Amino acid sequence: MKTTFRMVGMMLIAVLFSVGLASCGDDDDEPEDPATHDSSLVGTWVNVETASDGSWTETVEVTFSANGKYENKGVYEDSEEKETFKSGGRWSTSGNILTIECTYSDDADEVGEVTNAVYSINGKTCLINGETFTKK
Repeated sequence: MKTTFRMVGMMLIAVLFSVGLASCGDDDDEPEDPATHDSSLVGTWVNVETASDGSWTETVEVTFSANGKYENKGVYEDSEEKETFKSGGRWSTSGNILTIECTYSDDADEVGEVTNAVYSINGKTCLINGETFTKK
């Protein structure tokens, strides 16, 4: 009888231990390495470009999350069409270089692409490869 209780107790401890380890998984809200994610980029940034004659407008909105993921979406409009696009993936920084890796996109050719861009932030303005984005 004593042996049975000991076996049941050890099995219970083993189950609790394995459940405890499984519940301590990776937290998706935190980047893998916070040193590679410039926190001043976290948030939503918007760029609006309009042709000088007003014939077209393109609005791009990119959201950088603290967990190292990004989402890029936008709308291109002219007198004949309105086209939307969306992509996303992972991002990181090193110095003034922003690296983005596309993991999903409306354009299948973009998936897997890694892009490096020079960026700088001044208050609510961010320049990414010379394009001006404003914090939303």
